[in-house]
Order: sequence, then C-alpha cells, then structure tokens
Amino acid sequence: MKAVHGDRISPDKSTEAYTRLKSAVTSYRSFPGTFFNIRTLAERMKLSPTPIREALIRLVHEEVIGFVPGRGYYVKPLDIDDLRADYELTFLMLRFAIEKSANRFNLDDLPPVPTPIDLQGEVDLAANACTVYIETFYEQVALLAGNLRLVRAVRQFNDRIRPVRLFALRSMPSPGEVPADLSRFAAALASGEQKRALGMLEERCQEMVAALPDLVKSLHLRAQHVRMPLEDLV
Repeated sequence: MKAVHGDRISPDKSTEAYTRLKSAVTSYRSFPGTFFNIRTLAERMKLSPTPIREALIRLVHEEVIGFVPGRGYYVKPLDIDDLRADYELTFLMLRFAIEKSANRFNLDDLPPVPTPIDLQGEVDLAANACTVYIETFYEQVALLAGNLRLVRAVRQFNDRIRPVRLFALRSMPSPGEVPADLSRFAAALASGEQKRALGMLEERCQEMVAALPDLVKSLHLRAQHVRMPLEDLV
C-alpha cells in the first residue's frame, strides 16, 4: 500500500507514464482496437498500476485513446474526420490572427530554414528539423492575434498533429519544400502583404486536407503490417 500511495502523489511517475504511453500510442505502430493491459504495462515500465491508470485516464480526456466500460482502455484508430476538423479549425484561427494582426510578425523569431545540408543523411533528423520550423511558424502566426488562448490552442494542435506530421515528412522525397514554402509565407507577413498571406494560408489548408486520406491510409497499413505489442513500444 505504501508504494501505491507514493505513486499517487508522485508527479514524476505520473508524468513519466503519461509521456511514455502517449509516445507509444501516437507512434501509430500498434494495431487499432488493441486493449491496454495495465498490469503488463506496469511490469514492463517498472511502475505500479496507479500512475499507468492515471495516465490512461488523462489520454482518454485528450481523446488520444478510447475507453469501453467493463473492458478498459484501447488504441483508437486515426479518424480522418477528426484530423480534417482539427486542421480546418486551426487554419480558421490562423486566418483570424492574420486579419487582426494586433502584433507585428518578426522573421527573427523563426528558427533558420533547414538547409540542404541539414536535410542530408538520416530521415528522422531531417523530419525533426522541418517540424521545428513548421510548428514555430504556426505559433508565431497565432501570436499576431494578441490572444494567448488562441496561441495555446495552436500549440495544442501542434502537439496532437506532431506524430502525423513527422510521418508525412519522413515519407516525402523533399521535406525541405514545406519550410521553404512557409518561409515565403513568413516574408509576406513580415512585409504586411496580408491579402497575399491569406491566399497562401488558404492554399496550405487545402493541400493539407487533400493529403489526409492517403496519409491516414498509409499509417493504418503500417500498423497492420507492424502490429507491435504496446508493451514493446513503451
């Protein structure tokens, strides 16, 4: 009982369980519909069941995983309608931020655009470099609204979409084209070309939404072929 109580009040163990489980689930390598075995996970992660259960409850609230009363927690399949809604809502918020432009857009707040040298070699490193630029760009656009809730919502979008974005970038022959396009978008914002920037935002939204069906299909196919047990991913 003492150990369980210690886990319940330990934010470090709860955070560790949450981080590891979320990373495992959003790698999309485990077959959708797979149920979590809390006891097995606790043994593999060398934690008591309490922080595991707390982490799973948190992931259900975030809609990362599902829950069936009487059966437990399970891996949710990627839902294309949810993804589409996420993108469309976020781009609406970004459009509002650009139209309002309560703050100036500063190019110095962006990281360097990944160069061809940065993108050579390991695929994961190239995808990570592009993702850092993309996410920072969207957050800087959100800051134009002067509304911290909107900025927080865009950061949460980046967090939710990151695994899907990384998979997409790893699958692209030239991932550097995305930050390069966004750097031109950034230049339009910095020079006050609002109409041009809004057109680029609309184009970007249409491209992303159009790519979602093939992207979701590829992720589901990978999960079917890999079929890695959740316990091996934590």
